[in-house]
Amino acid sequence: MHDIKKYSAKLKKKIRFGKDPRVLINAISDFESETDLITKKSLLASKIKIDCKRGCSHCCNLRVEVLPPEALLIANHVKSIPEDRRELLISKLRDHAVYAKDKTFFEYNKACAFLGMI
Repeated sequence: MHDIKKYSAKLKKKIRFGKDPRVLINAISDFESETDLITKKSLLASKIKIDCKRGCSHCCNLRVEVLPPEALLIANHVKSIPEDRRELLISKLRDHAVYAKDKTFFEYNKACAFLGMI
């Protein structure tokens, strides 16, 4: 927990002084990377085992939501994908948006549009 509080204070300071929206996007990316690192350390220390295996896509069927800066990062990545695959992905993303409309977390059960695309 100490690592999280320490990093949170550092992140708040970084965001407070940034006027450029890219500062927020970079801060979110840094936050996600740091959170992953803290989680990995915690899991190793606790000896909890995650049972992810090749071919498993259980988590990829859960509804997720993104913040606007995260959507920008994803959009920039999508732009870098070859055109034929990008068009397929965009079509899948549109289908997901229609499917997700008005569904709760528990009602949602559709594999992530990015699954198998990257």
